[in-house]
Amino acid sequence: MNVLENVDLDEIQTLRSDIQGLFHEFFKVGRQAIEKPEKKEQLQNLLEKTRAELLKIVDDEEKNSDGQ
Repeated sequence: MNVLENVDLDEIQTLRSDIQGLFHEFFKVGRQAIEKPEKKEQLQNLLEKTRAELLKIVDDEEKNSDGQ
């Protein structure tokens, strides 16, 4: 089975670029958070929310694929 058979490579590249851009923003805020405790708390809250949202997407996808 070819893993890339049904994958739009341009779409994957766009998603990869978006994720890299977001990573750079997280990294920039992380540097600020080292110096400012209030930024650290805000960043930690955002990371927890982001992780929860990502897990929700995975859970939704797993539920959809189980129901097919």
